[in-house]
Amino acid sequence: MQQNYAIPVAIVLAGALIAGAVYLAYQGSTGTTTQKETGDVSAMRPVGLDDHIVGNPDAPVVIVEYSDFECPFCKGFHSTVQQIINEYGKDGKVAWVYRHFPLDQLHSKARKEAVAAECANELGGNDAFWKYANRFFELTPSNDQTDIATVLPKIAREIGLDEAKFSSCLSSGKYDSRIQSDLDNAIASGGQGTPFSIVLVEGQDPTPVSGALPYEQMKQLIEAALFVYGEPLSAEKIARAVKRKIDLVNAALASLKNNLAGRGIRLLEHNGLWQLTADKAAAAAVEEMVKNDMRAELTPASLEVLAITAYYGPVAKSQIETIRGVNSAYSLRTLVLRGLVEKTTTEKRNNSYQISLAALRKLGLEKIEELPGFNQLKQKTAKTEGILNSQS
Repeated sequence: MQQNYAIPVAIVLAGALIAGAVYLAYQGSTGTTTQKETGDVSAMRPVGLDDHIVGNPDAPVVIVEYSDFECPFCKGFHSTVQQIINEYGKDGKVAWVYRHFPLDQLHSKARKEAVAAECANELGGNDAFWKYANRFFELTPSNDQTDIATVLPKIAREIGLDEAKFSSCLSSGKYDSRIQSDLDNAIASGGQGTPFSIVLVEGQDPTPVSGALPYEQMKQLIEAALFVYGEPLSAEKIARAVKRKIDLVNAALASLKNNLAGRGIRLLEHNGLWQLTADKAAAAAVEEMVKNDMRAELTPASLEVLAITAYYGPVAKSQIETIRGVNSAYSLRTLVLRGLVEKTTTEKRNNSYQISLAALRKLGLEKIEELPGFNQLKQKTAKTEGILNSQS
């Protein structure tokens, strides 16, 4: 698995892709949409000195957001990207660019509010722009319900702007063309609603945001998958299971690993495989529990799994569970720990299981074919094995 660069890139790419409030036109989403998409993401205007940027402008990953101050989903998205910046921006891994995309037909006040943000930038610089934007989303209810006559000067006062100059700037019309330019570029780049974001990753094609699960929900899905599966999983396999992009999954895995630090369990990555495991601080207690399991008699479930590995092995975990109809991770772990079942990993990182020589010796057998009815069963189940192999 690539180090250094790949993880930060994935972290931020995922942050944008799985931020909760994103657009999804005519697919039952919660974004605010306009016309059918006709643009091309390659038409996005390059990030320049006149852009409003938080973070390192030379960061390996840049999120370019086109937003509407009255869009409720932009409000939620703004908070999510703030979280990403707080977590990864301080290390120079990500930058955030804000551009205007007021949907006039839906939000008649959004363009005026965009002008106010530009006036804040004129009077107080880039920091004032972001203070204005952050405070605006904190204070206002969205959906054109903002009392701009009260709220705009209130924010100007709070962030220390000259109110008279701010008012004069608002009525000057000097930033109308700037805002229209942002809007036109959003549409040309494929924007069909707000918020619309494009993720720029060094050395890769620009990636438009198309909507997905909230960040925390994605991490919950991955944590559950790792817990239930019980074996090391590749990010690719997880991505297929949760139906999300690989970069997004890598990001959620990295974030989950950080979140589990200092707890009883931790998330380990080795050679591209991820697995939940006990923290070393709990190793002694866990070892004692495992020893107790080793001393106990095999459960009916473990005996079922042992029989399947004997008669069907080498067999995948998914095949065992297809036969039994239940999760078999715990039974397999117990049998492997006791040396009764052997696990083999192929070059494609697929695991298979079969009864071990030690288990055969305990049964008083020299070879697998000496199992009762082994050859007859093999002949009768050839069709079943074909079905199972198609599912592995």
